[in-house]
Amino acid sequence: MSSSERIRCLLAGVLSFASLVPTAHAIEAITIDTARIEGLGLDARGVNLRLEAGGDAPGAELTIEELTLPAPIGRIRSVRAHCDALRIVGDSYDCDGGSARFALTGDRGDVPPPQDAIELRGRVRYDAAARALDLDVSAVDAAGVPLSVRATIAAGRWTLDLSTNRYAVGALARWLGTLVDVTGSEAPAGTMAVEAHAAGSGPAVESLNVRATLTALTLSAFQERLAAQGLDGTLELDAKRQREGHFATQIALRASAGQAYADPWFVDAAAHPFSFRGAGDFQPALQRLTLERLDVDQPGVLVGTGSAVFEPGAVRSLVLDLDEARMPGAYDIYLQPLLIGTVLDELDTQGGARGRIELVEGEPVRIDLDLAEVHAEDRLGRFGAYGVSGPVHWAAGAPSAPVSDVRYAGAAIYGIPFDAGHLRIESAGGALRVLDTPVRVSLLDGALSIDTFALRGLGSDDVEADFDAVLEPVDVTRLTTALGWVPFSGTLSGRLPTLRYADGVVTLGGALEAEIFGGHVSLDGLRIEQPLGVLPSMSADVRMRDIDLERLTSTFSFGHMTGKLHADILGIELLDWQAARFDARIWTPEDDDSRHRISQRAVKSIASIGGGATAQLSEGIVRLFDEFNYDRIDLRCAMRDQVCAMDGIAAKGSGYYILRGRGLPRLDVIGFERSVSWPALSQAVWSAARSGDVVIE
Repeated sequence: MSSSERIRCLLAGVLSFASLVPTAHAIEAITIDTARIEGLGLDARGVNLRLEAGGDAPGAELTIEELTLPAPIGRIRSVRAHCDALRIVGDSYDCDGGSARFALTGDRGDVPPPQDAIELRGRVRYDAAARALDLDVSAVDAAGVPLSVRATIAAGRWTLDLSTNRYAVGALARWLGTLVDVTGSEAPAGTMAVEAHAAGSGPAVESLNVRATLTALTLSAFQERLAAQGLDGTLELDAKRQREGHFATQIALRASAGQAYADPWFVDAAAHPFSFRGAGDFQPALQRLTLERLDVDQPGVLVGTGSAVFEPGAVRSLVLDLDEARMPGAYDIYLQPLLIGTVLDELDTQGGARGRIELVEGEPVRIDLDLAEVHAEDRLGRFGAYGVSGPVHWAAGAPSAPVSDVRYAGAAIYGIPFDAGHLRIESAGGALRVLDTPVRVSLLDGALSIDTFALRGLGSDDVEADFDAVLEPVDVTRLTTALGWVPFSGTLSGRLPTLRYADGVVTLGGALEAEIFGGHVSLDGLRIEQPLGVLPSMSADVRMRDIDLERLTSTFSFGHMTGKLHADILGIELLDWQAARFDARIWTPEDDDSRHRISQRAVKSIASIGGGATAQLSEGIVRLFDEFNYDRIDLRCAMRDQVCAMDGIAAKGSGYYILRGRGLPRLDVIGFERSVSWPALSQAVWSAARSGDVVIE
């Protein structure tokens, strides 16, 4: 054997952290230095070998500045191997009790601090004639738990076996760093029990089998796109080389406690245990795992089969046929992360679904689901849909948009309830359109007849909508109760002309017209910004003409009045649906020739609402009459900064007329407060409508 061959043999022993040399009895020590040695699938740089003669067996010490080993170990640095007693019998070299210390480097070649160095101890045997290496060594973690390593190399082939029981993951951190991109501020933690076997030829791995039990595993990798926190479970892996750069692979992961995160999904395994099993192809050079068969089992949440392509920290593609998807788990864990930033990212859900979903680069490209009694209610109270059932289809792009056909038991928008109904919807990409129009949707004992309902730009920041409908007479009592307003009776009908949503703003193409209390109501200049956002705002002008006061006051506990009424609420500005500014006026039309009568209770209600107003008639005389004649009413409020600037018909001393009487006995209502708190005034109106007992302080 040449000296070069012997050095290569010695370096093969270094892989097992032992030093093997021929006996040299005639000298005390031999030192060999060489810049580089290659062979047996390794590359060593800065090699120094020292042999010490003495006693029955020579000692040996080897240092290497940098050593490159076959994947997945890669480069190691600062190797220092030592053998106190090297036994040599013929061509056999045996070191029992050898040791080695070295450091694994990261992807950038960084060298860890000394305390992160790895140390191995054990037995190494090398048969030069057979060129066979056999080693049995172990590494011990801080708690004294050993990691046993058994390896053989013979005739260019090798095997490697690892086993341990509850070994500290932190002690394996640098080993793990050669397999995955371990990142994150929190150091790897937990324990694992492992049985692993690998085999190969030269530098090539041909097969790998791993069985591991994980306890309280904490680990972050691939720029924190893949992580575990306190995870309990098992991992099984079988990989066999099929052709250059490809391994037939089977993998299984089961988790029963702790949390797991794979961007963008987070799973609490304690609440929802899961198992994941797949079979396919692994390409180490690309770090790509292609699973031609994928099984997911998460009882009560998701059960399905499919296929997928994974790369470090990314799901390149996923096709999953769902046998079962149960809410709320399926929404909370898997759907909500895909909907962040949309109006669907804060829902309370129930129900179930079956079908197929397809993702590419982490984004959905096709959805075909059969919904079963699905309930979805916005946590901010903006909308809800209940008992939704039927096939739902959507595609990111298709020659013709797929059609969904769903039935629902009920729905709501800002508390306004819709009755059960049926819709056919065409949807593809970011566009959605209701078919078979006009569609009549039952609402509050009436209906909304939809002529146009179309959405564009869904899933983006540029959502647009077109809506055109006719409101058939609805029950106002139910409407006002649903909105939390003062309840009153009657019906409401009208047309919603070309309501449009674009750039986060809702506008009307014309005036919204309605008939109520025998009169006419119009809403002009409607503009709603961010209607489904966290801070919506609205502006509009409202005009009411020829409202029948008898029909209006008979609805409330306000008191009795007859006559006609006009009202304007102009320059309305609402912020988060609360009034911020307006100019309001209610008054008797100049041409109203109907009978004008007002009851005692109505007088008191108006006087109280008027902000410190009083009825100009003695209390004793008031008691003698149930009703009075009046000439006209005029009350104004210009609200700014939550304060109403009050005014009326005309000045009366330091006050102003709110109601001017007519005939005998003559009764006038005079207001004296020119500035009144709007919250107090609005509460007074509410109280007057409910009971007639009103006080404004």
